[in-house]
Amino acid sequence: MGDRPRRPRPGRLLAGPRLDEEAAEWALLAQIDTDVAADMMCGDAGTLYWLTRPAVRVRA
Repeated sequence: MGDRPRRPRPGRLLAGPRLDEEAAEWALLAQIDTDVAADMMCGDAGTLYWLTRPAVRVRA
């Protein structure tokens, strides 16, 4: 795994400095809000966030 820190297991919460380190690795691609006029709801009148890790490369 090299020098990269281990990823938390799914469902495990991060806190403190570890949370800040993990959050710094993500970039926001899209943010979609609930729009009642368009009859579109994200969850319970919430917002949908689509994130990615910029360091991840997509193979063509």
